[in-house]
Amino acid sequence: MHLYIYLLTEESTGPEVSRLAAMAGKYKVFLVMGVIEREGYTLYCSVLFFDPLGRYLGKHRKLMPTALERIIWGFGDGSTIPVYDTPLGKIGALICWENKMPLLRTALYGKGKSQSHVDKFPRQLTFIGSMP
Repeated sequence: MHLYIYLLTEESTGPEVSRLAAMAGKYKVFLVMGVIEREGYTLYCSVLFFDPLGRYLGKHRKLMPTALERIIWGFGDGSTIPVYDTPLGKIGALICWENKMPLLRTALYGKGKSQSHVDKFPRQLTFIGSMP
């Protein structure tokens, strides 16, 4: 199973990432995309960021894989917690249960991100915003 997932992934500089950047540029949108990223032999649950000019801005890697995810995904090291300044406001992302980590959310707020949008959450998770 792990090999199968590994074979379906690519580096954050691979051709699929270039296609996502081109789509963001074509449709003139900020694109924030959840992906499984590969670096060497390690897989990461990541979020990639693109701007309306079709440029890859960077990524966020999930810091702490949840439960059984730990047998597949690598741990993020905290160096990829970006917040991008855009005409729409500041854009950043957290993945799944990271939204329940107060210090990680505080790190985003400290970089100027003032609002959170949570798209995909486990059904049993209740999110209560603790900051403006």
